[in-house]
Amino acid sequence: PRGGEGKGSPKRASFGVDGSPTRGKRLSLGGEGSAVGGSIQVCVRVRPLNAAEEKDGICVQVLTSQAPKSDAVIIEHPSKKHEQQQFVVDLAFNSFNNQADSYASQKMLFDKIGSPLVQSCAEGYNTCLFAYGQTGSGKTFTMTGPRSPKESRGLVPRIAEKVFDSLALDEDNYGEAIRYKVNVQYVSQCSVS
Repeated sequence: PRGGEGKGSPKRASFGVDGSPTRGKRLSLGGEGSAVGGSIQVCVRVRPLNAAEEKDGICVQVLTSQAPKSDAVIIEHPSKKHEQQQFVVDLAFNSFNNQADSYASQKMLFDKIGSPLVQSCAEGYNTCLFAYGQTGSGKTFTMTGPRSPKESRGLVPRIAEKVFDSLALDEDNYGEAIRYKVNVQYVSQCSVS
């Protein structure tokens, strides 16, 4: 059986798309229309432009779509007005304009990326969250965020909180009849040339 469940096995916690616990309802992971898709997803978050980028007049657009694997980030450099670079990804997030309707908060990133990872963990799958980018691109803010205010916390603390909240919920519901083993690894790699 998938995810380590079989006769006599304890039930695993399950979460809805909004991150709330749901008993008996499972997202189909790895299949068509699934939250995670059972494979690697490429997501891009565009941070606010820094002073030098604003001065240079760099133009960035984030285009989101309801269709899978069709979000895009378009970058136009001011000296090459008619040359655009377009990157199509699974999910693209606009975090450069907090006044825009499409602004991606830390909570939105957790709902779209973190919550499906927690769901996969609850179903017994191994998961990995990997941030890559140049210095100053927003990796640390996205992954850990500041300690306060609470709504600014990043993906890692939100995911850890959700995993351990689900374990506590299962302990309340099943008592000592259920046991979990949780392995977590956090690695930060910096390279200086």
